[in-house]
Amino acid sequence: MRESLYRRFNAIRKSGYVRAYAVEWFLLIAGLAIFGVFIFFTLIAEYSATTEREKSQLKTQVKIVQGTITEQLTSIRNAQVNVRNEIIDGQVHQEERGMYVRKRLQGFAESISSVWLMMVLDKQGAVIEASEPWLLGRNFGEHEYFQSAKREPDLDKFYISPPFKNEINALTIAVSTMLPDLEGRFNGVIVTILDPQTIIELLGSVLYAEDARASVAYGEGLLFLLVPERKGGLGLESSVLEPIYSKHLNTGELLTVQEARFATESEQRMIALHTVNPPELYMDMGLLVGVSRDVQVLYSYRYNDAYLNVGLYATLIIISIPGLFLSQRRRNLIRLVAAKAVQDIHEKNLELEQLNQQLQDKSEYLRSLAFVDGLTQVANRRRFDRVLSAIWTRYTRDNLPLSLLMIDLDFFKQYNDFYGHQKGDECLQVIASTLRRELPRSQDLVARYGGEEFVCLLPNTDLQEAQDIARRLSDAVAQLELAHEQSTVSNMVTISIGIATLIPTLDMDKQALLQAADKALYAAKQSGRNRFCCA
Repeated sequence: MRESLYRRFNAIRKSGYVRAYAVEWFLLIAGLAIFGVFIFFTLIAEYSATTEREKSQLKTQVKIVQGTITEQLTSIRNAQVNVRNEIIDGQVHQEERGMYVRKRLQGFAESISSVWLMMVLDKQGAVIEASEPWLLGRNFGEHEYFQSAKREPDLDKFYISPPFKNEINALTIAVSTMLPDLEGRFNGVIVTILDPQTIIELLGSVLYAEDARASVAYGEGLLFLLVPERKGGLGLESSVLEPIYSKHLNTGELLTVQEARFATESEQRMIALHTVNPPELYMDMGLLVGVSRDVQVLYSYRYNDAYLNVGLYATLIIISIPGLFLSQRRRNLIRLVAAKAVQDIHEKNLELEQLNQQLQDKSEYLRSLAFVDGLTQVANRRRFDRVLSAIWTRYTRDNLPLSLLMIDLDFFKQYNDFYGHQKGDECLQVIASTLRRELPRSQDLVARYGGEEFVCLLPNTDLQEAQDIARRLSDAVAQLELAHEQSTVSNMVTISIGIATLIPTLDMDKQALLQAADKALYAAKQSGRNRFCCA
């Protein structure tokens, strides 16, 4: 059939029939080309208009969030300064001051919508006054909102803490103001813990589309509030610094709009980011608020318009070309054969695209499994090695301390032999869960290093802080009261910990940190187990 068509086409071409209608083909093609260019530039113009309109809308919404949060922070700062001045000036009698300050704190907590709790901590971190009576006498000296003011006391500075989980296990932040003694030295802090639900309601109020999201991040991109929350929860892993925040900060602008694919997302999003760090508040660390939309959803109706225009254009081609071919019947046969070939190629391409998508989905699933230990569900050694390499490179530049805890279950072989491997696996799962729970900071990483060994990577943590964390982990494991009759150091499961802290340099290899922690772990075992030792 195709050979017959080819012979007929050659006969027509030799007869000069094609040349006779060359002008008609030229006019048809030129008209279709001009119309196609017009459609193309029309779609481009509509796309640009949609982009600018959405950028303006996102800017407006993110400004609302930024302005409201700034107003709330300003009110909190003023309230803290007022309480501080009243404490310093002693406007009431000494015996009445405690009750007066307490009522003031309660009043501010009730009147400022974003406030959850307010309290006054002495220089040891103990609560001496609070908006809620159950806080009195508690000690929060280990929290960063106390330690930051203690490390760098400044009457004018407004301290913003990293995100942490509050009493109801919700991520939030605290803001604090230094409380001085009569000589102006550090004498405690006035702390306000923000109500995350109020901020969540604020973020929800600016969402003007189903695919819109609003977020608040700490510092250089530590995401801790997202509305609506991603499927599966926010999770500590989302705190990894994402390139979109870094790009915003590198511009030096307070407000930017960009399109990017988040490291933890699958879709491309257009996001407006606004830095919250007004000069008058003198904050030690800023916040980042963002409002974003899914690009695919954002332009979906434009895509529909494009498909409609392209469909009309294709219809015009299909109608005009066969119309011309009616007067050139033999040429029309060749076009039909060519069109069938194009259709076959298109169908094959669609099949290839479907296969590629299936392969991509399977690859993504396998990649996610490659970094999780199958038994304990914490990070595996591969994940640990990658995170350590990334942090080591960054801290070499930033000159920050990096700590590592190497943890070993005491006499675990005897545990397995006595209780059986099933119980041994359950014990490892409980220990891994406990370690992960006791390290609530988003940047901390718990990984199974091998067998009964675990490692805890603690970025920006000095030796003293690492020792405090090791002590907390040892206590948490002891409180589990897992029976271990074959242990010679206790009748319960215990752990030995090796601690190493380094400030990475260019001439130092990350193996030095691992070797130091391993050496410290060996020392802990040699000195009797159920303890921690430092390198």
